[in-house]
Amino acid sequence: MQRLADFGQQLFHFPPRPVEFKSNRNFRLHRGLHIADARSEIAPGLRPEHHSGHAQHGETGHNCFLQDHGEFPLVWAIDANCIVRYPVIRCPVQNLGNNLEFFFSCGGLALFSPRRYAANNRVQSSEPQPEGGYVIVVDVGNTRAKFSRMNLSPGPVPRTLAFSVVAVGQAIPRSVLENWIADDPDQPVIVDGSNPAEIERVIHCWPLIGRRPRRLERGQLPLAIDVDYPEKVGIDRLLNAIAANARRQPGQSTIIVDSGTATTVDRVDGRGVFCGGAILPGFEMGAKALHQYTALLPLIQHHRLHDREPSPIGRNTTAALESGLYWGHVGGVRELITRMSDPAADKAPLVLLTGGAAPVLRPHLPNAEWDAGLCLQGLALAAAHR
Repeated sequence: MQRLADFGQQLFHFPPRPVEFKSNRNFRLHRGLHIADARSEIAPGLRPEHHSGHAQHGETGHNCFLQDHGEFPLVWAIDANCIVRYPVIRCPVQNLGNNLEFFFSCGGLALFSPRRYAANNRVQSSEPQPEGGYVIVVDVGNTRAKFSRMNLSPGPVPRTLAFSVVAVGQAIPRSVLENWIADDPDQPVIVDGSNPAEIERVIHCWPLIGRRPRRLERGQLPLAIDVDYPEKVGIDRLLNAIAANARRQPGQSTIIVDSGTATTVDRVDGRGVFCGGAILPGFEMGAKALHQYTALLPLIQHHRLHDREPSPIGRNTTAALESGLYWGHVGGVRELITRMSDPAADKAPLVLLTGGAAPVLRPHLPNAEWDAGLCLQGLALAAAHR
């Protein structure tokens, strides 16, 4: 133990923590190798002479002498009850390049080759994951795919640690994702949204390290739904409602405005039940419809509506279209909020605003709370519930 402490202090330059050596834990290598005793067994393809001899006695100081051979990466851990967390430092003893790195875990040290891992070669703990921790979530919409790494604790609302966004059809941010995964290879990855074809493409293109992405199962969502056809409600609307329930006060209803390709205005009652809502065309969809279904009306560039507030009285055709699209949308959303609110309720509803076009509506909804990551938070909360 003293040698381990000295070694940790030398390499990592912080006071080492005591490590409890445990055996008969179970790390699983997906191609069939079972490491029953984390102190003594190494991956197949390593001959005994490649082993320094120290690992069998539970001493980690020279484990960086172990080398990576064949298709199986070297896998060795002191405490198999721990999840490997993040890269700390390369092995300083031998010039092994990127094939071998030290990883620091929650209760010990582990050695393996992260850059050579494929999905079916990753190491996972056989013990259940604790509540909290990290999760990678991806919300795939009709216009954009949003990627986020979140911390599930502390607090009721997941905290965003990192964020990336790409247009639908563009390459996913692989280097960003690989960095997130390297920080915790065992963190869950959840991909969902309103664009099924693009969801499948994102999953297909996902980096071959860490856990494979999975989709949510509707039957396991932590949300009561009171509508005619629950199975037909867009998953993004339900995820917004899950996130809203983490924010509202007890007994307070919530109205959620999500303004994107389409704009949804939904209500969650004071019990936290999703009650349904309204769907109307977004700015871009409305502009395209007016152009495509008429012979002479020009196509309005919807981004112009993001840049400035048009006059309600348009003095030419383009200005009149901009006025109708802008003020019609603002007025429609405000009217829906008013009609969904219960004037007899003890508490005013919590109004939440999200979506790519939310900045356009924000000045006209002064009592609304704006959060661009509402759907991503719902994904993270649903993952934690599962």
